[in-house]
Amino acid sequence: MKETELIEKAERFLRSEGIDFAHPAKIGRVTSDKSEVIFWVPEALEPDTVVDPPDVRVWVFHEGEKAELVFQM
Repeated sequence: MKETELIEKAERFLRSEGIDFAHPAKIGRVTSDKSEVIFWVPEALEPDTVVDPPDVRVWVFHEGEKAELVFQM
């Protein structure tokens, strides 16, 4: 699956869940069946704001339209 397709699937998922995100996106971990797509949290781009974690991560499965959040602590 192409990087642009992974990012588009992740964007659709985040929009459907009402989760804000900002570009640029990048690909993180990749396994045989899924890839991690990482977006900035919009507030993390503001210089006087601290956001932890500063990004939102989505597992995008290579088959079908399934995607899920990567929970971070």
